Amino acid sequence: MSANVTVQTVAPALFSANASGKGVAAAFASRVDNRTQAVSPVAVFTCPGACVPAPIAVDANSTVYVTLYGTGIRGGGTVQATCTIHGSTVPVLYAGSQLQYEGLDQVNISLPASLAGSGESDLVLTINGQVANTVTLSIQ
Repeated sequence: MSANVTVQTVAPALFSANASGKGVAAAFASRVDNRTQAVSPVAVFTCPGACVPAPIAVDANSTVYVTLYGTGIRGGGTVQATCTIHGSTVPVLYAGSQLQYEGLDQVNISLPASLAGSGESDLVLTINGQVANTVTLSIQ
């Protein structure tokens, strides 16, 4: 018996808050303005096993960063990462190893003020041409 197998350097997958690989991202939002920084999860846990997106406030008076977690993102070489939210390209500031936990990967993105009011939006991450599973964020 034989089989063909495709081996790739990356196989990106983002973690979701409900552990299904779908729905709201397992992530944190950091809102920074000229005086303060506030960090909050992007999901709220409700009934057993259920979670809903926590709105992320985006405006021109502050900068909002989102830290996503996943696996299969670093591939032993240069990581070329792109991200779209609500169909708009957003800056990927970092994509690679999350240094505290072995095997965990992290992606940091910045949310531009132009996304304000987008509501529940799909987030699509592409690493070295490979598309990860789609997760969601709620953007106010």
